[in-house]
Amino acid sequence: MKRICIFVFLIFKLCLLGCTDTLKVKEKELFVIEVPNKLYKLRIVHIPSNATIQSSIQVRKLNINKGEELLQDYERYNYLENYQP
Repeated sequence: MKRICIFVFLIFKLCLLGCTDTLKVKEKELFVIEVPNKLYKLRIVHIPSNATIQSSIQVRKLNINKGEELLQDYERYNYLENYQP
């Protein structure tokens, strides 16, 4: 009985290790915008779709002290039509 429990536990752990990489969303950074006279940058990030989420574009505030903060999420967009620095 002890061997069966150890075997089931090992199989469970192997399954968890195999699944962790597939759960991560691989985002693609499109732009980093330097904001004049501010201590932060703006990041434009494309999040591709998968089985659980739809494709979206996110605008994030990258602050050196506080980390990254999501400002806006634009779902169902694959591209930006217009950008002027």
